[in-house]
Amino acid sequence: MSVSQSLANLEQAVQLLHNGQLELCTKLVEQAKTAQPELLTSSRDSSGRGLLHWACVKGAERIVELALTAGSPETVDSTDDQDWTPLMLAASAGHLAVARRLLGAGANPDASNATGQRALHYAASKNRPELARLLLDAGADAGPRMPLPG
Repeated sequence: MSVSQSLANLEQAVQLLHNGQLELCTKLVEQAKTAQPELLTSSRDSSGRGLLHWACVKGAERIVELALTAGSPETVDSTDDQDWTPLMLAASAGHLAVARRLLGAGANPDASNATGQRALHYAASKNRPELARLLLDAGADAGPRMPLPG
């Protein structure tokens, strides 16, 4: 499969996610798992996000599971163009079950993005105490990482 075909299929899967067509997207991804594994692991859109990133934004647990099992261990901490990890996206969007699955797959709770923010920052800033507790229990550092003004 060519890179352009892989990107077109990624765009189709992401569009289905955005439209809330999770069942149809899941079917596409399940078919791609054997025929086109790069869709699940290495294809990226113009923002540097892959299917795992978008599945975390939308809380699509089955697609997250498929992407994690198809990829190498480092897939769980893959970053987009702004260094956002799937865990940061799940925390920001409030998807507790997805965050739990990512942590179970070895996601780094202390990874920071291009602005120095971490998943715990997003959970706290969006008033998601259950997610914050999950991240802290997984070893997230509660201390500041960014220099404080002063």
